[in-house]
Amino acid sequence: MKNEILVGHTLYLRAVEISDLVETGWHQWYNNYDLTASNQHGVYPINLDQEKEYFFNQDKNKKITFAVCSLKNDKVIGNVSLINIDLLNRKAELACTIGINDSLTSGLESIGLIITHGFNRLNLNKISGGAHSDLHLWVKMLNVFGFKEEGISREDSLRNGKYSDTIKFSLLLKEYNKILNLRDNNYLMSSSTELYKHSLSYIK
Repeated sequence: MKNEILVGHTLYLRAVEISDLVETGWHQWYNNYDLTASNQHGVYPINLDQEKEYFFNQDKNKKITFAVCSLKNDKVIGNVSLINIDLLNRKAELACTIGINDSLTSGLESIGLIITHGFNRLNLNKISGGAHSDLHLWVKMLNVFGFKEEGISREDSLRNGKYSDTIKFSLLLKEYNKILNLRDNNYLMSSSTELYKHSLSYIK
Protein backbone atom coordinates (compact mmCIF):
# COMPACT_ATOMS: atom_id res chain seq x y z
CA MET A 1 0.00 0.00 0.00
CA LYS A 2 1.13 3.54 -0.76
CA ASN A 3 0.02 6.41 1.49
CA GLU A 4 -3.19 4.65 2.40
CA ILE A 5 -5.82 6.50 4.40
CA LEU A 6 -8.63 3.95 4.62
CA VAL A 7 -8.25 0.21 4.02
CA GLY A 8 -10.89 -2.35 3.07
CA HIS A 9 -10.74 -6.03 2.16
CA THR A 10 -9.56 -5.79 -1.46
CA LEU A 11 -8.74 -2.09 -1.85
CA TYR A 12 -7.70 1.07 -0.09
CA LEU A 13 -8.32 4.79 -0.43
CA ARG A 14 -5.63 7.44 -0.63
CA ALA A 15 -5.22 11.04 -1.73
CA VAL A 16 -5.27 11.64 -5.47
CA GLU A 17 -1.93 12.45 -7.13
CA ILE A 18 -1.47 14.13 -10.50
CA SER A 19 0.28 10.96 -11.67
CA ASP A 20 -3.02 9.12 -11.20
CA LEU A 21 -4.64 11.30 -13.85
CA VAL A 22 -1.64 11.10 -16.19
CA GLU A 23 -0.71 7.43 -15.98
CA THR A 24 -3.95 5.51 -15.43
CA GLY A 25 -6.18 6.74 -18.25
CA TRP A 26 -8.52 8.10 -15.56
CA HIS A 27 -10.16 10.62 -17.90
CA GLN A 28 -11.00 7.88 -20.40
CA TRP A 29 -13.43 6.34 -17.91
CA TYR A 30 -15.64 9.38 -18.52
CA ASN A 31 -15.45 8.94 -22.29
CA ASN A 32 -16.34 5.24 -22.19
CA TYR A 33 -19.85 4.61 -23.52
CA ASP A 34 -20.35 1.46 -21.48
CA LEU A 35 -19.18 2.95 -18.17
CA THR A 36 -21.26 6.09 -18.66
CA ALA A 37 -24.44 4.40 -19.90
CA SER A 38 -26.25 5.06 -16.62
CA ASN A 39 -24.87 8.44 -15.57
CA GLN A 40 -24.43 11.97 -16.91
CA HIS A 41 -20.89 11.51 -18.23
CA GLY A 42 -19.90 10.49 -21.74
CA VAL A 43 -21.59 13.45 -23.44
CA TYR A 44 -18.79 15.96 -23.96
CA PRO A 45 -15.46 14.19 -24.64
CA ILE A 46 -12.73 15.22 -22.22
CA ASN A 47 -8.97 15.00 -22.57
CA LEU A 48 -6.27 14.78 -19.93
CA ASP A 49 -5.71 18.54 -19.64
CA GLN A 50 -9.42 19.15 -19.10
CA GLU A 51 -9.60 16.48 -16.41
CA LYS A 52 -6.56 17.93 -14.61
CA GLU A 53 -8.04 21.44 -14.73
CA TYR A 54 -11.40 20.19 -13.42
CA PHE A 55 -9.90 18.19 -10.60
CA PHE A 56 -7.28 20.56 -9.25
CA ASN A 57 -9.32 23.75 -9.58
CA GLN A 58 -12.36 22.53 -7.68
CA ASP A 59 -13.44 23.96 -4.34
CA LYS A 60 -11.82 21.65 -1.79
CA ASN A 61 -14.29 22.72 0.89
CA LYS A 62 -17.22 21.25 -1.03
CA LYS A 63 -15.72 18.04 -2.41
CA ILE A 64 -13.44 15.29 -1.17
CA THR A 65 -12.11 12.69 -3.62
CA PHE A 66 -10.06 9.59 -2.92
CA ALA A 67 -8.22 7.38 -5.38
CA VAL A 68 -9.42 3.78 -5.10
CA CYS A 69 -6.45 1.40 -5.27
CA SER A 70 -6.16 -2.36 -5.45
CA LEU A 71 -4.48 -4.09 -2.51
CA LYS A 72 -3.06 -6.66 -4.94
CA ASN A 73 -0.89 -4.31 -6.97
CA ASP A 74 -1.57 -0.69 -5.86
CA LYS A 75 -3.20 0.02 -9.22
CA VAL A 76 -5.74 2.85 -9.33
CA ILE A 77 -9.08 1.26 -10.22
CA GLY A 78 -11.45 4.16 -9.59
CA ASN A 79 -12.34 7.13 -7.44
CA VAL A 80 -14.93 7.90 -4.81
CA SER A 81 -16.13 11.29 -3.62
CA LEU A 82 -18.28 13.22 -1.22
CA ILE A 83 -19.63 16.20 -3.15
CA ASN A 84 -21.77 19.25 -2.38
CA ILE A 85 -20.54 19.10 1.20
CA ASP A 86 -22.74 21.27 3.42
CA LEU A 87 -21.18 21.55 6.87
CA LEU A 88 -23.89 23.91 8.09
CA ASN A 89 -26.55 21.25 7.64
CA ARG A 90 -24.07 18.38 8.01
CA LYS A 91 -24.82 16.61 4.75
CA ALA A 92 -23.13 15.59 1.50
CA GLU A 93 -23.73 13.57 -1.65
CA LEU A 94 -22.02 10.39 -2.75
CA ALA A 95 -20.28 9.78 -6.09
CA CYS A 96 -18.29 6.72 -7.14
CA THR A 97 -16.60 5.63 -10.36
CA ILE A 98 -15.02 2.20 -10.67
CA GLY A 99 -13.13 2.13 -13.96
CA ILE A 100 -11.62 -1.32 -13.41
CA ASN A 101 -13.64 -3.97 -11.58
CA ASP A 102 -10.85 -5.48 -9.53
CA SER A 103 -13.20 -7.49 -7.30
CA LEU A 104 -16.91 -8.18 -6.81
CA THR A 105 -16.95 -5.69 -3.96
CA SER A 106 -14.92 -2.80 -5.41
CA GLY A 107 -17.87 -0.42 -5.49
CA LEU A 108 -19.28 -1.53 -2.15
CA GLU A 109 -15.98 -1.26 -0.30
CA SER A 110 -15.23 2.17 -1.78
CA ILE A 111 -18.60 3.49 -0.69
CA GLY A 112 -18.38 1.89 2.75
CA LEU A 113 -14.98 3.45 3.40
CA ILE A 114 -15.91 6.97 2.34
CA ILE A 115 -19.12 6.75 4.38
CA THR A 116 -16.96 6.03 7.41
CA HIS A 117 -14.83 9.08 6.61
CA GLY A 118 -17.91 11.25 6.14
CA PHE A 119 -19.48 10.39 9.46
CA ASN A 120 -16.37 9.99 11.61
CA ARG A 121 -14.15 12.78 10.28
CA LEU A 122 -16.45 15.29 8.55
CA ASN A 123 -19.07 14.87 11.28
CA LEU A 124 -21.88 14.56 8.75
CA ASN A 125 -25.41 13.58 9.69
CA LYS A 126 -26.64 12.57 6.23
CA ILE A 127 -25.08 11.13 3.08
CA SER A 128 -27.32 10.87 0.04
CA GLY A 129 -27.10 9.77 -3.57
CA GLY A 130 -28.97 9.11 -6.75
CA ALA A 131 -28.86 6.34 -9.32
CA HIS A 132 -30.32 5.67 -12.76
CA SER A 133 -33.42 3.47 -12.60
CA ASP A 134 -31.52 0.75 -14.49
CA LEU A 135 -29.35 0.42 -11.37
CA HIS A 136 -32.25 -0.45 -9.05
CA LEU A 137 -30.60 -3.72 -8.00
CA TRP A 138 -27.40 -1.87 -7.08
CA VAL A 139 -29.43 0.53 -4.93
CA LYS A 140 -31.01 -2.44 -3.16
CA MET A 141 -27.53 -3.84 -2.47
CA LEU A 142 -26.65 -0.59 -0.69
CA ASN A 143 -29.06 -1.65 2.03
CA VAL A 144 -26.08 -3.61 3.32
CA PHE A 145 -24.81 -0.26 4.64
CA GLY A 146 -28.19 0.91 5.92
CA PHE A 147 -29.19 3.15 2.99
CA LYS A 148 -32.89 3.85 2.58
CA GLU A 149 -34.70 4.74 -0.63
CA GLU A 150 -36.20 8.23 -0.36
CA GLY A 151 -38.17 8.30 -3.58
CA ILE A 152 -38.09 8.64 -7.34
CA SER A 153 -37.27 11.70 -9.41
CA ARG A 154 -39.41 11.05 -12.47
CA GLU A 155 -38.07 11.40 -16.02
CA ASP A 156 -34.92 12.91 -14.57
CA SER A 157 -32.51 12.15 -17.42
CA LEU A 158 -32.69 11.86 -21.20
CA ARG A 159 -30.38 9.44 -22.99
CA ASN A 160 -30.77 7.99 -26.49
CA GLY A 161 -34.20 9.57 -26.83
CA LYS A 162 -35.56 7.92 -23.69
CA TYR A 163 -36.37 9.52 -20.34
CA SER A 164 -35.34 7.63 -17.21
CA ASP A 165 -36.10 8.04 -13.53
CA THR A 166 -33.51 8.60 -10.79
CA ILE A 167 -33.70 6.63 -7.56
CA LYS A 168 -32.90 8.77 -4.51
CA PHE A 169 -31.38 7.16 -1.43
CA SER A 170 -29.74 8.29 1.80
CA LEU A 171 -28.12 7.21 5.05
CA LEU A 172 -28.35 8.98 8.41
CA LEU A 173 -25.73 8.98 11.15
CA LYS A 174 -28.04 7.13 13.54
CA GLU A 175 -28.58 4.42 10.92
CA TYR A 176 -24.84 4.13 10.34
CA ASN A 177 -24.26 3.76 14.09
CA LYS A 178 -26.97 1.11 14.30
CA ILE A 179 -25.20 -0.97 11.63
CA LEU A 180 -21.88 -0.52 13.45
CA ASN A 181 -23.38 -1.78 16.70
CA LEU A 182 -24.91 -4.80 15.00
CA ARG A 183 -21.54 -5.68 13.43
CA ASP A 184 -19.28 -4.98 16.40
CA ASN A 185 -17.86 -1.87 14.68
CA ASN A 186 -17.03 -3.84 11.51
CA TYR A 187 -18.97 -1.81 8.95
CA LEU A 188 -17.55 -3.74 5.95
CA MET A 189 -18.16 -7.07 7.70
CA SER A 190 -15.42 -9.65 8.23
CA SER A 191 -14.50 -10.32 4.59
CA SER A 192 -15.31 -9.28 1.02
CA THR A 193 -17.10 -12.60 0.54
CA GLU A 194 -19.38 -11.99 3.51
CA LEU A 195 -20.02 -8.41 2.41
CA TYR A 196 -20.95 -9.53 -1.11
CA LYS A 197 -23.22 -12.36 0.03
CA HIS A 198 -24.99 -10.12 2.51
CA SER A 199 -25.54 -7.40 -0.10
CA LEU A 200 -27.00 -9.95 -2.53
CA SER A 201 -29.56 -10.97 0.08
CA TYR A 202 -31.35 -7.66 -0.47
CA ILE A 203 -32.14 -8.38 -4.11
CA LYS A 204 -33.69 -11.82 -3.68
